[in-house]
Amino acid sequence: MSNESIIFLVGTIILAGVTLFLCIKYFYARGKVRTVIGTIADIGETAGKHFASQCVALVNYTIDGKNYTSKNRIGVVRGSKVGEEVEVKYFIDEPELLFTTKFAQVVGFFVATVVCLGIFIFLY
Repeated sequence: MSNESIIFLVGTIILAGVTLFLCIKYFYARGKVRTVIGTIADIGETAGKHFASQCVALVNYTIDGKNYTSKNRIGVVRGSKVGEEVEVKYFIDEPELLFTTKFAQVVGFFVATVVCLGIFIFLY
């Protein structure tokens, strides 16, 4: 087995673990979250450089007449402004905490795992 194939085998194992974790997290929380429209209260940027950085926001929203500000930040589109409305998912049991895992993340990691596995098989 070549060094390249070992690298892709290790990558496949790591990606499969992350995919499984995200999948379990996503499907476990599905019945425990609800969706509401909120307003961006504050926008920041993650520490990544250039394309790796991401805009993140704290959100204000109202549930059953009670106002909340999220404890955690969610990713928002670059160019978003304070005061804009966004759809957020919050945990029913802990409304201040937003659910941040997206199905697209699960699918993306699954595709990356399959590609890495395919390259490993090709090199092996």
